[in-house]
Amino acid sequence: IAHDFNNTLAGIIGGAELLRDSDPTDQQYKHYVDLILTSAEKASVLTRKLLAFSRKGTTVVKPIDLIPILSDTVSILRHTIDKKVSISEDFQINSAWIEGDGSLLQNAFINLGINAGHAMPQGGNLIFSVREVELDSKYCELSTFDISEGTFIEISVSDTGYGMPPEVMSRIFEPFFTTKEHNMGTGLGLSAVYGTAAEHHGAITVYSEVSKGTVFHVYLPMADLQVKQSISEPIAPQGSGTILLIDDEELVQATASTILSKLGYRVITAENGKRGIELYKDHREEINLVILDMIMPVMGGKETFMNIHSFDPSLPVIISSGFSREEDQEALSRLGVSGYLRKPFHRVELAEMISKLLS
Repeated sequence: IAHDFNNTLAGIIGGAELLRDSDPTDQQYKHYVDLILTSAEKASVLTRKLLAFSRKGTTVVKPIDLIPILSDTVSILRHTIDKKVSISEDFQINSAWIEGDGSLLQNAFINLGINAGHAMPQGGNLIFSVREVELDSKYCELSTFDISEGTFIEISVSDTGYGMPPEVMSRIFEPFFTTKEHNMGTGLGLSAVYGTAAEHHGAITVYSEVSKGTVFHVYLPMADLQVKQSISEPIAPQGSGTILLIDDEELVQATASTILSKLGYRVITAENGKRGIELYKDHREEINLVILDMIMPVMGGKETFMNIHSFDPSLPVIISSGFSREEDQEALSRLGVSGYLRKPFHRVELAEMISKLLS
């Protein structure tokens, strides 16, 4: 599932990036393209979570602005929960920079929003609020979380639902604790939110009154000014030369070929390893680099690599795959693979790796 899904995502992301580069005059058009990219990246995270069951995963920590993430969360929830629930934003700051994993945090915010929706079966108001707060040493000492005094971003998710009695509220973050009917919930949602807050050196609190509603407060430490100033849009380096692209997915072939052509490269494509080796033999003197999928019909990536490598051990070969274990990558590296690019990849990642290998 993850392999096939990643191939589809590679096409979505590649095509959307090309559309964004076409410089349309309609600003709303660019907004739609950005939404495609954001959605595809989040779907990519789902496949990484699937793969994490078979190998160790890592949290991707980087500087992120929570405002676009929360706006996107509100947009997703408007298409997810009951239309009788009115969702609004109350953002008191224009940007909210922290260091963390945007996908994990968005999952947490969506979880809070969906729970709030379930608490309002007859309809009501769901409000996402953001502000900047100072947490002093006394507050941090009393907190059950390992937090230090300083400036925090406070994200509040409040609803006008049926609320919780004290005995339920005291257990709300326990794993497997749920008030939902059998087969309607695992009881893992809020414990995962709790874990995400703790993993980001933050905290989460809850206040609720029966028949009045509930509010969750998530506190995340604000990134310092130096971190925010270091963020810039990466530029894809241009190049020249001939690249042999071997991939059985038409979407990947089409988008990757166009991206590579726009970067200045000539591209030869093959739909499987056997055809790739034939084309390599026909154009051996021209080909400067090979990009090779790992899982293909007729002949797989490893066998194809070994064949090409036997002709020219110095030829740079990049393995591109949506599913490959770390030990497989290490084994291929020992055999002479030059680089590994996980699908779905971005144009800048691809351009930088090729530029580095060809230089």
